[in-house]
Amino acid sequence: MALNDKDLNLKLCVSAIFRGLGYTVFQEVDLCTYSYQPKYSRRQITDFDVLGVSIEPDFALHVAVAECKSVEEKAMEHLLKLNGVKEFFHADKAYFVQRKIDINAREIGRDLGIWVLDENNISTLMAGVGISDKPYVEMERQVYSAKLKAFAGKKSDLGKLSEYLRYDFWTLPDHRNIINLIRLLQQSSSKFKPENKAHVSLAHQVATNLSLAIIRLTGEIVKHNINDLQDGTLTRMLGGPRDRRDREALFDTIAKLVPDSRLSAVPPFQDALAEVVARLVNASIFSAKIVPCLDHITRYTLIPEVYDIYGKPEAIYGSRSLKLARDIIHFLIEQTGVSNELFNLSLTEEKVEKNTVQQG
Repeated sequence: MALNDKDLNLKLCVSAIFRGLGYTVFQEVDLCTYSYQPKYSRRQITDFDVLGVSIEPDFALHVAVAECKSVEEKAMEHLLKLNGVKEFFHADKAYFVQRKIDINAREIGRDLGIWVLDENNISTLMAGVGISDKPYVEMERQVYSAKLKAFAGKKSDLGKLSEYLRYDFWTLPDHRNIINLIRLLQQSSSKFKPENKAHVSLAHQVATNLSLAIIRLTGEIVKHNINDLQDGTLTRMLGGPRDRRDREALFDTIAKLVPDSRLSAVPPFQDALAEVVARLVNASIFSAKIVPCLDHITRYTLIPEVYDIYGKPEAIYGSRSLKLARDIIHFLIEQTGVSNELFNLSLTEEKVEKNTVQQG
């Protein structure tokens, strides 16, 4: 992440387009795995310049990714790499954006189902979506700059949590993300300072990512058995039916060998999570807007002018979606012990008039 990144303007334009198309946008997503050779360490697989997530009322997810290059060569090489990464991570849509595109890359991209766009194409698409440099792309730039400053301030005190969101979240299953985010927040709860803008933005970013993990988990529960949410939540949190069977058998054996161990295969927040899942399922059409709602509030913690351009959360997403977003924040606070003062901006009840500003 850097303001002098030559590809930055293209990334910001694509980010604005994705938002105009209804996606929640995550920028510069690093996809990593871990290697045991020569020692246990993180290894980067690749990265997406822009990743967009769209959620339907039945909890189906659509993922769009984009690769942006300012150079005017090696288009075919970048295009084929993007296609492989798109397939590996099951993205539904991919954009390859380069300052100048040769005709061969356009033909191959069309056959692969990848949108291949140059600078002029981006400008045309932005106009069609209703996005302009001012104020939408300029707002993306301001938020990006604020994120850079906030990230620099979090490295020393909340580095593990920041690194997890950037490097680990997108390559781990949802139940592990929920467990890990709650654990990391518990460990870091005393380090959060409500008066620190960077800490407030990080807390909201964690809430946004946690909501996405919970919604993806809910989608798996709904596919399995929508009428047994309590048991379905436990099964998914233990990794699936086979993992649950093995884990419960292991803990039963431990209980017999060490009767006073008090170990349990059930996460301590299991009942509270099952309650959140039930609320999401019972209002699924509103639940689909939780992630963009929390993302919108997160951007506001960095740049308050976001509301001037896009409007306030209740006006855009509705009071029911905002209430469900707050339910997830309350779940996060209760299970981790972080100060509720970190979320004053999002938990404050504020009635707003219907906003007619175009949502970019």
